[in-house]
Amino acid sequence: MLNTTLPMQHNDKILSRALLGLVVFSVLLVVVSLYNFLLFHVLVELFAIGVATLMFVIMWQTYQFSRNNFLMFLGSGYFWIAGLDLIHTLVYKGMDIYPITTASPATEFWITARFLEAILLLTAPLFLIRSLNIRTVFSTFGTFAILAYFLIMTDKFPDAFIEGEGLTPFKIYSEYFIIIILAGAIIHLTYMHRHMNAFVRRVLTISIVLTILAELSFTFYVSVYGLSIIVGHIFKFSSYWLISIAIVRSALHEPYYELEQQIDRRTNELIAEIADRRKNEEKINQRQEAIKSIGNKANETLQLEVVLSRILQGTLDITGATVGMIFLMNQQSRTLRWGASIGLSKAFRKSYKRKKINVGEGLTGTIAETGKPIFIPDNSSNDPRIVRSVIEAEGLNSFIGVPIMAGNEIVAVMNILTRPPEVLAKEEIGTISAIGTHVGSSIHNASLYKELETVKKESEKANQAKSQFLASMSHDLRTPLNAIMGFSDMMRTESFGPLGDTHYEEYANDIHNSGSLLISLINDVLDLSKIEAGKYELVEKKLHIVSLIEASFLQLRNIADTSAQTLCSDIPASMPTLWGDERAMIQILNNLVSNAIKFTPEGGKICVEAWVHENNGIIITVTDTGEGMSEEGITKALKPFEQADGIHTRKHEGTGLGLHLCLNFMTLFGGTLKIESALGKGTAITLRFPPERTILPDR
Repeated sequence: MLNTTLPMQHNDKILSRALLGLVVFSVLLVVVSLYNFLLFHVLVELFAIGVATLMFVIMWQTYQFSRNNFLMFLGSGYFWIAGLDLIHTLVYKGMDIYPITTASPATEFWITARFLEAILLLTAPLFLIRSLNIRTVFSTFGTFAILAYFLIMTDKFPDAFIEGEGLTPFKIYSEYFIIIILAGAIIHLTYMHRHMNAFVRRVLTISIVLTILAELSFTFYVSVYGLSIIVGHIFKFSSYWLISIAIVRSALHEPYYELEQQIDRRTNELIAEIADRRKNEEKINQRQEAIKSIGNKANETLQLEVVLSRILQGTLDITGATVGMIFLMNQQSRTLRWGASIGLSKAFRKSYKRKKINVGEGLTGTIAETGKPIFIPDNSSNDPRIVRSVIEAEGLNSFIGVPIMAGNEIVAVMNILTRPPEVLAKEEIGTISAIGTHVGSSIHNASLYKELETVKKESEKANQAKSQFLASMSHDLRTPLNAIMGFSDMMRTESFGPLGDTHYEEYANDIHNSGSLLISLINDVLDLSKIEAGKYELVEKKLHIVSLIEASFLQLRNIADTSAQTLCSDIPASMPTLWGDERAMIQILNNLVSNAIKFTPEGGKICVEAWVHENNGIIITVTDTGEGMSEEGITKALKPFEQADGIHTRKHEGTGLGLHLCLNFMTLFGGTLKIESALGKGTAITLRFPPERTILPDR
């Protein structure tokens, strides 16, 4: 397929100049014919032979680059046509080169060459869209030309011209037939116009028309030196003149012009590429500087919240995103917790602050597990790891998540998101990952610093708690000891007379109760020490829940009665037995019930209930109508040596070990302890035992 590359106006100028030159040379040839016809004939034929030969040479030498099958086909055919025309010139009457005395052989070579040319022009357009076997085509035309040569030279070819009579019918009808073939060639060229160069098609069409006119001129001459011969050769000269123009334009000018255009285009492309590269390099340098700046700002402080905030804000500034989150990695628990966020709603931040993400869970957990970034171009993705409710509630779109490394360890995961219609480019993965590489040590150091601060605060709280414990213990131990010392001294000195007085019996009970309280306090401390040292051994057996509760009520009913409090229990008759440590269970119930009595005002109610959960685990609850606790108070109450009310504000005696000890006992049992309470609304403490500690009746 040939493509027009030169502008149409430029081609029109070339054609105009060619036609002007054609007119000038035609006039000169006519002048030569008047002076010497043979010279005129030789010049015209040699020009045609030269054009045909030149076409073949150019096409043959350039075919491996141009792959122009159409022109290569024409060149192969015109090479043999040039050969026939050369012999036609040599045997022409008056040349006296061949030992031939008649004009017929020259005419016969002429008609053979014209037949070959007409067939060539008719079939050539086929190779605009088909492949070409050069050797086959060349040898086929050569066979035709050589065969025609031998037929003519052996006088086996039909006569075309008879001296004194003129053209034979064979010659005339052959010319008409050739004209028909040439007309078909014009039609074929027109039909294939979409597959060839418009300028070449136009020039070839004009050339074929001139060839037709030449053939018409050669249908009525009587003498080989006549006027029609001159006119016909002028038309032939004109035809080949135009063919030479088409060859030069197609084989030489057009390729070089196209090459020039390609060079210009490629030069412009290279200039544009260089400019783009410079812009990209500048952009990369700017980003690298921005990334370094983020790292430098993150290293300026050890406050973890500030470090995370600076990292997120810097990343959003670079990427143009609107939402960012950082989740901190806990290597021991293999979980991630919320660290910082920008651009999210308050409700979302609140929910995520309380949430822990397991490694391998969702997008964030997958990044922590694999250590590889994840890119999701938009919220239409069907990735099952996407939390669709969050995407829709927050109106989020594209997502890039990367691990943040400190050495070979993942310390955090950073997620960067956009809101529609903004979309993150995949190339931003590299930028965000580079930021993660720069800030990993900053997050690690800030996390360690925060842990140290936390440990320091915990240590300070522990020291404070121990101080409170010592203060409370000194108070709680001093009170019963004072009673023991005072009442025993009164009995020793017989202040109310000889022993036997009723007061002494009351004092003896007080001494006994104070001693029991001291033993209880000391036992709590000892039990806690054993549990924390891992040396507490459970002595397990079958325990009846009803008996345990009754034993606890028996010890504490007198205290409840003094405040007009009601102790009640609700235990099903079919309650199964519990496999556990009796002493630990009594201590748990005593602590829970005594706490309930202690924090419930006069006339209040303390109730113990028990039932079997649907999974066969036993559940015991202790509820009261007391003053209740806040969430902060519950947290403090479960810690050792602390109580819900402070040392300076508390209204009740105790070491602050009771609930913490109960929690540890339940942990030893493989169960749980849960407190539900609110200020002014009482407290409910639930003990949940694992199913394997339930002994059903049929066991």
